[in-house]
Amino acid sequence: DKHVGSTPITLDLPAGTHTLEYRHDNLRTVGTHVVKPNETTTALITFEIVVQINSRPWAQVYLDGAQRRALGQTPLSDVRVPIGRILVFENPNFPSKSYRNTGKETAIQMVFP
Repeated sequence: DKHVGSTPITLDLPAGTHTLEYRHDNLRTVGTHVVKPNETTTALITFEIVVQINSRPWAQVYLDGAQRRALGQTPLSDVRVPIGRILVFENPNFPSKSYRNTGKETAIQMVFP
């Protein structure tokens, strides 16, 4: 229950298990980290939002990245997407379109062409 700083940050913690709460705007996530003596532990924290995704006409939607992940065909409901990631919308009749979510969305709508 103590504010220790903003990321990126280096903390000097004693060996053992530590639970940290991470906050971004109104989002919160908790991570448990095992710190070993005389070792450095690195944590990557990702915040996710839940959105409704649609397009006109329909599209296959992918979460872009090193490992591209299919989310499904629109309309999609209650999809969890990491903040800042790019969604790719593909319909065989049009060039693909991309959208980077900001974390403020509750719904994402893509219109082709």
